[in-house]
Amino acid sequence: MAKMLGTNGKLTKLTAFSTNYVGASGIVVAILVGWLIGWFYVFLNKKHLVIKLPSSVPPNVAESLQPSLIAGAVLILMTIIRGLFAYTPFNDIFDFVTKIIQVPLQGFTASPISLIAIYTLANLLWFFGIHPNMIYGIVMSILMANGILNQNAYKAGHALPYLTMAVLMIALGNAFGGQGTTIGLIISMFRAKSQRYKEMLKLASVPALFNINEPLIFGMPIMLNTTFFIPMVVTPIIIGVVTWVLIPVINIAHTFNPMIMLPWTTPGIIAGFINGGISITSYCYCCSSNKYFNVVSIL
Repeated sequence: MAKMLGTNGKLTKLTAFSTNYVGASGIVVAILVGWLIGWFYVFLNKKHLVIKLPSSVPPNVAESLQPSLIAGAVLILMTIIRGLFAYTPFNDIFDFVTKIIQVPLQGFTASPISLIAIYTLANLLWFFGIHPNMIYGIVMSILMANGILNQNAYKAGHALPYLTMAVLMIALGNAFGGQGTTIGLIISMFRAKSQRYKEMLKLASVPALFNINEPLIFGMPIMLNTTFFIPMVVTPIIIGVVTWVLIPVINIAHTFNPMIMLPWTTPGIIAGFINGGISITSYCYCCSSNKYFNVVSIL
């Protein structure tokens, strides 16, 4: 479909549905709109803004028509918001959120220091038995947006804008024994003198290969165990700083492939090899597996 512009005869293509903001640039808006519409629907429903039909109308018909007024109110609200943004320099909500909120957040979460702080806080919560998803649920959408930008750059043959972030997420994430990178503890338990820990090794070793470390967190236990507090909390700081320094040294930029998105249960060695080859695999695994070796003397 095309539209005539002025008298110069130039044509511009218009599509029925714009895909400009379907990717990374629209993630934050999608979250905000989803939250706003859900809240607004529940609010109006509690106010009984529904169509009430006579009892003679079949229930399935009446229930299908009840939300009509709410749907209309939601449509009117979204239309008003769209119209108001048309009178601003941003023109639409996507441009506003991208420039004012999303871009600063993407830069903040992609910072190595911020990532190290995020994963340190996640480990701290996990030590107290609070699942790290409390943290990841907040920041993961922004990190995913950065990951999409990495993919777009990779497809275009350009340098990855968030390479450091992508590598740090592998090194700091749960790909090496689960949250807290507890594969090192599993390795150290092969030398344990305690019969209890030997039995725990049988229970926890196989799940740890697939990044499931609840048997260790609650069975060892690591949770609320002061012996493991320091390695659990200090881990992301040490691994993060060392990884940050070594990224340019081992030349990951030429081998890292951001197009591959593997399930979180993929063993770390396999995930590292597929994403970045031998160099990133050997480094990440050695770095993550050594932090618990000092604990073996206590076992």
